[in-house]
Amino acid sequence: MQSASFLIPGLKVCFIAAIFLIQAGCNTTTYNSVPDYENMTDEELVDLIETGMKAWRMNGSVESGASCAGCHAPDAFDLAYIRFSDFEIRRRGAIHVGKEPNELNASRLEDIINMIHSLRVKHGITPQVPSEFRPFQPGSKILKESGILGPDEKFGLELRARGLTIINHQIFTIGEAVQSRKELIELDLWHLPIGISLNRWSVDPYSSTQHLTLADWLPVLPVMPKSGKEQQWYSLHDEYLANPSAEQLDRMLHAIDDLAVVPFSGNGAAFSVQKYKAMLI
Repeated sequence: MQSASFLIPGLKVCFIAAIFLIQAGCNTTTYNSVPDYENMTDEELVDLIETGMKAWRMNGSVESGASCAGCHAPDAFDLAYIRFSDFEIRRRGAIHVGKEPNELNASRLEDIINMIHSLRVKHGITPQVPSEFRPFQPGSKILKESGILGPDEKFGLELRARGLTIINHQIFTIGEAVQSRKELIELDLWHLPIGISLNRWSVDPYSSTQHLTLADWLPVLPVMPKSGKEQQWYSLHDEYLANPSAEQLDRMLHAIDDLAVVPFSGNGAAFSVQKYKAMLI
């Protein structure tokens, strides 16, 4: 009996330790299941978009309190159109998360992610691969190296495949020259791939050996509404989103100098304003 009594405290310790280990294993942070955006009603999608928009315009903790809207599209359409993952958005957004009640926080960052998914469903967007999507890239692709002359040779072969007279035949008559001229005029340059790569929308230092911030489309510094003019600035955004016409875009572009500011001085500020305008276009 005496030996058994010595075992009982030991068994209690083992039992308590086992319970602790089980609870520790089960008490890991759990995430809510991913919403089924595809089967949401239009009203549900709109609600998520409106909630996310509030977070999108909320001040962050860096760059003098810049919001996401200070560098990106007014409604996060660029993040919806390009296939940035939820992980990438959380990673990039984490540095903007602050501790103050009126600053972007982790929960509101999730609201932005919900907004992006909702935009994709609402507008039927098939997101583009970030490393491959280059705005205004002719033919939406880059001609790769081919043969001893590289992409130039590939470009010549591309023109030959399109049956252009000037590439496939020598021109001896006026009729052949007129035909060749007609073919060149009708050539759709927008869909003719070239060997020169245009800039990506965003160059991410996390996945690139070089952080070429000047060689992407996003501003280096944020463009923010001036103090006291926030309502006017975002009202222009709302009017554009309600009616995304060239006229409304022109109003936004012309209001930047009056209603917005880059909270830094120097050449970088003026350059960021120009990049921001280009980004909006």
